[in-house]
Amino acid sequence: MKLDLGCGGNKKEGCLGVDIKKFPGVDVVADLNQKFFPFRDNAFDEIYLHDVLEHLDDILHVLGEVWRVGKNGARVFVRIPHFSSPYAYNDVTHRHVLGARALENAHPGLKMVKRRIKMNRIFKRLGIEFLANRFTYRWEFLSFLLPALYVEFEFEVKK
Repeated sequence: MKLDLGCGGNKKEGCLGVDIKKFPGVDVVADLNQKFFPFRDNAFDEIYLHDVLEHLDDILHVLGEVWRVGKNGARVFVRIPHFSSPYAYNDVTHRHVLGARALENAHPGLKMVKRRIKMNRIFKRLGIEFLANRFTYRWEFLSFLLPALYVEFEFEVKK
């Protein structure tokens, strides 16, 4: 089973969609800021959190719940706006502004498999996106001069 947390009106195909409001495609209306997600332990093979974590009160608690409902070996896909992105600051509902390294060790049961910095087309064509992904720690010091749009993470659930 697949789970799309905070899907809004853009639920991923084949997923159970969860959002705080009833949009078309939302299967379960739930507030992800609440203590527990309304799902049993070890229920999902894939979990998506695209443009969600920055809206939530307690990211560490949410990642703990993601770990709880994910099966051993499940894949977790997260996308956040990078702190250098205009998307990070142009939404009053954002509670957090995060960087490319923010989720590296956020939960001991979520092993980071991949991290990908995504930039606009011009920076991608110029090879800046490639360099940012190759030298993430150094690039982040220059990121307001060479901004990213998003950071995408892939984690594996380890139990």
